Amino acid sequence: MTKNKVLSSSFWTLGVGIVDRCAAFIVYIVLARYLEIEEFGAVAFSILFIEFLVLIINSGVKELIVSKDSINSKFVNTCFYAVMSSAFLLVIIFYLLIDTFFSNKSDLIVDVIKALSFLPFIASLNIIQTALLQRSFLFKSLSLRSLFSTILAGVIGVLMAHHGYGVWALILNKYVKVAIDTIFMLYITKYIPAFEFSVADFKNVYRFGIPLLLSEALNFWSSRVVEIFVSSFYGIINFGLLDVGRKFNKMLNQTTLTPLRAVCLSYVSQSENKGRSFARFSCFISLLVMPASIFIGFYAEPLVLTFLGEKWVLAIPICQAFAFTSLAQCLSWYFPIPLICCHLTKDVFFINLLFFIFSLIVGFISTFYLDFYSYVAVQIAVVNLGAFYKIYYLWSKKIVSLLDMREYFFPVIVVATVSVVTCYLSYKFTCVFFSADFSLINIFLFIMSYAFVFIVNLMLILLFFKKIFYEAKKIIKK
Repeated sequence: MTKNKVLSSSFWTLGVGIVDRCAAFIVYIVLARYLEIEEFGAVAFSILFIEFLVLIINSGVKELIVSKDSINSKFVNTCFYAVMSSAFLLVIIFYLLIDTFFSNKSDLIVDVIKALSFLPFIASLNIIQTALLQRSFLFKSLSLRSLFSTILAGVIGVLMAHHGYGVWALILNKYVKVAIDTIFMLYITKYIPAFEFSVADFKNVYRFGIPLLLSEALNFWSSRVVEIFVSSFYGIINFGLLDVGRKFNKMLNQTTLTPLRAVCLSYVSQSENKGRSFARFSCFISLLVMPASIFIGFYAEPLVLTFLGEKWVLAIPICQAFAFTSLAQCLSWYFPIPLICCHLTKDVFFINLLFFIFSLIVGFISTFYLDFYSYVAVQIAVVNLGAFYKIYYLWSKKIVSLLDMREYFFPVIVVATVSVVTCYLSYKFTCVFFSADFSLINIFLFIMSYAFVFIVNLMLILLFFKKIFYEAKKIIKK
């Protein structure tokens, strides 16, 4: 594997990620403007559980196929049947329990969950094909597939939302995208499962996957502890405000950090020094993503008013607060990958379990003494604490060295500090020119302001962190 493959994969993944999230964001904006805050909160609550079901089905198998030294057809087919059997059982059980577990929720929530409950099974049909392409570093094919399905599903969703279908537009958008993804993957890979099965490989799949699956499940809910307690103790309206307030940073992460996880896994798994490769990859991505996250925090008010409207003004403090997680989250986003590549999946599970329990305890106690906004602030502090501990844990296991931290993490911290200063100065200069509605002037101001922040950070790297610049330049030339 060569570094130019990593760069090419990253560019394709990022490019399609931007298109994907932009299309999804357009649908989100239309829905946010059509639905009331309470309705929007109900929809966000429903989708939370469907995402969790998708996570359970996806966890473990892809990582095993990508990271395994060698694979054969029997192993791949065994993985396919393991995934499909799990997906079928989970979806059926979940559907039968919907009325029981959500009996105290609104009819809208129950209807949405039922309508989306079969989506994970359809999505599971292309898990193996996706893993095979990731293993071969064929991210271009994956990107083209996602690009086509995202555009078509996005257009259909926006048109339906415009004609008043509300949440059902989003439901159809999800199904259209997954269906196109599955058909496209079958065409690209030409993979048709054969009737062969290995009991030994089946055991190996679950031996590798279950600790990772449990870890991913814990990570999912620990990152959503805020949603759990807000929906339970602060009401569905505040849940809607929370969802909208997190949307800009969430969109940034889903556009950049999340899709590049597969690239990072392939890169680190095929590197000799896995800790250093992890640190280098995290550094490059953090230098691109973190300033944008800080920018969102400072420009939260004009962003919310421009794209979502004045009725969401109470979500602005939430948007501002989550900018404080940018540094810690960027550096620790790919924390499980070096451990997975070193076959330390149990470590990933126990670390996530520890912070899940800690988040639950802090969250539960906080609900008795704090208002909604103070509670969110406390949980943000917990997120930062957990992220920095994960970096410390990698060092304590001698996976990431102090030299790696000094060469790759220290520049990120410096750039974060400079980004705070430049974003503050930029906002103070431009804030008087923003209007409280959607306008081309606002869009122009956003672009110019971020361009200023980006140029300052680039100059900083050129002046003080030339090694990082030359490493990136060397990869680009290749």
